[in-house]
Amino acid sequence: MKRKRPFLSRLLCLIFILSLCLTGCAAKAPVTGNFLAMDTLFSYSLYGESTKEAIKEIQKKSAELEKIFSNTSDSGLPAKVFDLTPEKELILEEEEALLLSEALSFSVESGGVFDVTVGNLKTLWNTAEKNDKLPDQSEIDLAKKRCGFGFLQQKDRTLSVLESGILLDFGGIAKGYAADCLQKLMVEHHLSGFISLGGCIASVGKKPDGSSFVFGLQIPRTGVSGYFATLKMPFDGVLSTSGNYERFYEIDGKKYSQILDPFTGRPTESEFLSVTVLSEDGTESDALSTWMMLCSKEEAVSLAKEYEVLVILVTNENKLLVSKELEPYFSLQPGLGYELSFV
Repeated sequence: MKRKRPFLSRLLCLIFILSLCLTGCAAKAPVTGNFLAMDTLFSYSLYGESTKEAIKEIQKKSAELEKIFSNTSDSGLPAKVFDLTPEKELILEEEEALLLSEALSFSVESGGVFDVTVGNLKTLWNTAEKNDKLPDQSEIDLAKKRCGFGFLQQKDRTLSVLESGILLDFGGIAKGYAADCLQKLMVEHHLSGFISLGGCIASVGKKPDGSSFVFGLQIPRTGVSGYFATLKMPFDGVLSTSGNYERFYEIDGKKYSQILDPFTGRPTESEFLSVTVLSEDGTESDALSTWMMLCSKEEAVSLAKEYEVLVILVTNENKLLVSKELEPYFSLQPGLGYELSFV
């Protein structure tokens, strides 16, 4: 099922990000730098004549999106929805309506496996980590009562709720949406290059010498550096990665995934160490990588075919399942013990 998106062309988001200049030296050095946004260090490497102006707009747009979708901002959309009661309606800003509509669409299509309303569960597990004590089942059940995309009703820019106290969490989709927005700015300024959003990379065009951008896929294990493979970008698209190896809850000496199962209210026990999705749409790529972390291997491969996206799946048994369309662009590092299959 190929989803239609509002932007013109989309880009590439990636798992962790080691931007590897493995395809030769360009005739002109890129403009590089980094800045903080959305609780992440964004970095960029851009070619073009209007990079200075573009970087200002990129930073401005990133800051605007952070204010809208942050769970820590009193003026952000999560706070607005949390305070909303069934007797009232909320008129959404255009940007708010766009992403919320996308998030709710994926919530519906996944049957709640991906659910934008898990904010109360996230808060519970954040508190559990702070107190170094696992939550009781009664606490989980209480938080679950205020989770469920069915509590939200959106029509264009008007939002209503069936229950008060619903807390949104855009962690599984917001950076992909931001990658789309920043990629659009790169295209408008006639730039090539990439922007890393931490788990996502927006990549446009090629280097001045005509070679493709090549990115390293980080070994998805906590405390292990290096990359297990490289990917030469086959097209302008979005490559997003979800995994449990960088961000996790640590409670009483044990690590738990930060990706929560909306049905159990607990951290997922995934079959995957990491899921990477390549799409022409960053919002889609980000949401699908989160969704697939809660799937079986067979379900994830089936989803990739249904949505017409490309995947790089790393299982707990060190098996690599890679879309066959990526075979000419995918290079596995030797000696790491991975069993590679193209699917």
